[in-house]
Amino acid sequence: MKKSNSLLSVVITTYNRYESLKEVIKKVYQQSYKEIEVIVSDDCSSDATCSIKRDFPQIKYVKTPKNLGYAKNSKFALNFANGEYIVFLSDDDSLIDDTFFQKAIELFELSKEIDLVFARLRVSCTHEEILTKYNFKKIYDTKEFIELIASLRFHFLDYFGFSSMIFKREYFLKILPFKSVFKDSCSVDISNIIKYLYITKKVAFLDKEVYVWQNSIDSSISGSSRKDLTIQVKKFLSGAIDIHDFVEDRDFIRPICNSYVKSFFDKILSDYENENKDFKALLNNIKYKKVYIYGRSFIGVELRAFLAKNGFEVISFIDDIKSSYFEDCISFDIFLKQKENSTVIIASYKYEIVYKIYKKLSKLDGIQILDIWGK
Repeated sequence: MKKSNSLLSVVITTYNRYESLKEVIKKVYQQSYKEIEVIVSDDCSSDATCSIKRDFPQIKYVKTPKNLGYAKNSKFALNFANGEYIVFLSDDDSLIDDTFFQKAIELFELSKEIDLVFARLRVSCTHEEILTKYNFKKIYDTKEFIELIASLRFHFLDYFGFSSMIFKREYFLKILPFKSVFKDSCSVDISNIIKYLYITKKVAFLDKEVYVWQNSIDSSISGSSRKDLTIQVKKFLSGAIDIHDFVEDRDFIRPICNSYVKSFFDKILSDYENENKDFKALLNNIKYKKVYIYGRSFIGVELRAFLAKNGFEVISFIDDIKSSYFEDCISFDIFLKQKENSTVIIASYKYEIVYKIYKKLSKLDGIQILDIWGK
């Protein structure tokens, strides 16, 4: 394939992360694709971020007139992007494949109908990096891909992310990007993705691990406490409203938005319970030495580390979806063959999931069932 001259705009919004920002920019310039412009949009940082231009003279450094927050800063940065293609990176994450940009541009140029390229990401949490290898197709119609995201309960960050996607800037500008009905929405990424897919044709999958996303370990979501459920509802569900108001095909988008609302109410309640968790309540209730954790989620990984610290060895996770991807994870059918005299701890605060797991486990003899409420 001949060398492409198409310009790729790399937008990095930043706030008070000078040291990690330098590492992100270094990784960008290590990419094999060189037809790039890097826009660093500083949201009025109080650290040394303003000196980043001295470290990397070739970047476009811009500064917001006042502190705007992630969404408005991203919208501000778009004014300085000139590329045919565009990608948005975070200032605390990391590119891990030097060919990402090059391979993505090659996929775009295979067909004029390809309007979005996405690749895999790793999720970095407290105790490990997680890669969940979903079996994606090479090409999707965009509406089909929207339905896939809905089928994943919108938890697409287990598999890919906003920063492992490359868009065509022409179409991206048409979707009123980073605009939300509510101030400080934390669902602008998903609304951007769904709106963009709605007005375009084809999605191409690049089967590479290209990016590491840092899962937040603090007690806030976009600056507000998980204990404040009213604010969480406002911030998360704004995405459903933004998508609903943009998409004209009501018959298509209604079930998508309904699914989004259900999944994120579940997530909000789960985050609330997670904020108030106390694994210590489990310790005196564990009956058997054989301990399994049902659900290989972030909370499951955290629970395993806690149990190990307190002298309990976890035999395995039980998770039908992730058993294909992780050596420390088995399916429910495999568990049935080795279940006798074991304790199973359900690692989820999502009520619908917990209910379904209880229904499966309660039919079995020879096991003890606990959950992360310690009951």
